[in-house]
Amino acid sequence: MVEARNTLSRLGADPTNSTLRCQAIRELTIDAIHHHQRDASLALSKRLVQETNSLFTDRLLRLEALWETRDEGFKMEQASLQREAQSNPAKIQELIMWQLGKIPPGESLAWLRSLPLTTQTNQPVAQLEAECCVALEDWPGLQACVEKGDWGVLECVRHAFKARSLRGQGLNDAAEAAWKQAVQAANGQEASLVMLMRLAAQWNWTGEAENILWAIVKKNPDDEWARQALARVLFASGQTRSLMQLYSQQAKRNPSDLVAKNNAAMTALLLDAQELKPRQMALELYHESPTNASFAATYAFSLYQQGKKTEALKVLNCLDPRQLETASVAPCYSILLQATGNHKMAKKYLDLASKFQMLPEERKLIDSAKKDLDQTGTPKS
Repeated sequence: MVEARNTLSRLGADPTNSTLRCQAIRELTIDAIHHHQRDASLALSKRLVQETNSLFTDRLLRLEALWETRDEGFKMEQASLQREAQSNPAKIQELIMWQLGKIPPGESLAWLRSLPLTTQTNQPVAQLEAECCVALEDWPGLQACVEKGDWGVLECVRHAFKARSLRGQGLNDAAEAAWKQAVQAANGQEASLVMLMRLAAQWNWTGEAENILWAIVKKNPDDEWARQALARVLFASGQTRSLMQLYSQQAKRNPSDLVAKNNAAMTALLLDAQELKPRQMALELYHESPTNASFAATYAFSLYQQGKKTEALKVLNCLDPRQLETASVAPCYSILLQATGNHKMAKKYLDLASKFQMLPEERKLIDSAKKDLDQTGTPKS
């Protein structure tokens, strides 16, 4: 670290390459701010903004240094930046995004509303005003901000903010209608749908976020991030049947995706959805890769459901002891230990399994095994 700083210091003093010199000073300023080096951050940021190649973002870095050090020059520098940015939507956006994390949103909103009307109605600026209203929970103000106008390709976002303002005022039916308009305005475009999904997640609208993710997955089934995000949402909310649907669709679409096939098999076993032939899938996966802990656990659970408890336990006992303590194996292993009478070991793994997040059907099985264990008498450690 010291050597890197020395190298940057030498580059920052090089009079022959202004671009490289500016970048070096920039990096040194960021480092000084990060390590709360008051004098260095103020001196370096001052040098940076005096460079002929300095950018507006460098002035924001100077503002950051002044804010971090609680320097008395902060307000003056902020006012100067606001004057420079007031007719430039891109600079307004950069400044407001910085301010939202540092100063009360009411101050940012007041400044935005002081800008010329032609600037305020510019889409990026109008969206920033909407963000400030959300931060302040000023729902009537948010509604007024997004009620009219045309945000072009981001019209879907305007309708989403309108939905937020209406729900904030308790107008749930109108909010639902506005959200439907937002989805329609997205017109199936993934980029627009992602924007809506992120807003819904930010506002803790889990149902809306889930529906958007389903729409993305159905339109673009190859989007790994969307499938994984949807799976996380469904798992967290305990929607086992929807998870089974998601995994089985992926397994059918891509037979080489063994993880999806295993997840489809396990959820189908939990739901007793024999129409998917989960026992056959579990057996095939285990034969394909018997050392895969997750596949082994699914196969063992299938055997357990068929009454083959001892055989199921043998499958898991072939795994590495560390694998037995993982979230994908411990619940099944603890149930098998209890079912086969090894109560002392069962207690250890039931306690461990209880710490993991599980689907409702899994939790029910664990709770039942713990109840059985309590009835037999809790073994001493």
